[in-house]
Amino acid sequence: MVDKCVAEDGDEQEASCSDDACCVCLSRVATVHAYPCGHKISCRLCATMMLKASAKAQEKHFRCIMCRANVYRLRYVRPDPVVIVCKPEAPFALHCPHPSEIGSYSRSRSSGSPTPSTSCPG
Repeated sequence: MVDKCVAEDGDEQEASCSDDACCVCLSRVATVHAYPCGHKISCRLCATMMLKASAKAQEKHFRCIMCRANVYRLRYVRPDPVVIVCKPEAPFALHCPHPSEIGSYSRSRSSGSPTPSTSCPG
């Protein structure tokens, strides 16, 4: 079971700030939560290594690395995807040498809806 978690570890992201970082390796996003305390303790790779070490040492309880409380369940929580918002350029500013001279909108007779002017006055 533990080896399956390592095999699926391809979706780990690098931590963008120290608040999100794994408490063990400090390089990947902490995505494993310990319960019942709820601390976000590590990435999946480090959690797997900690569980293996705990089992090898034949420890009765796995303990949270933040508060040392007994951990009865670990939960993997996918990190939020990174969203980059870009401000769009004006539609004809890239193609027309005189973008300020383009009429903004003209009314179409048939539909009555605004339609952008597509001709370059230059």
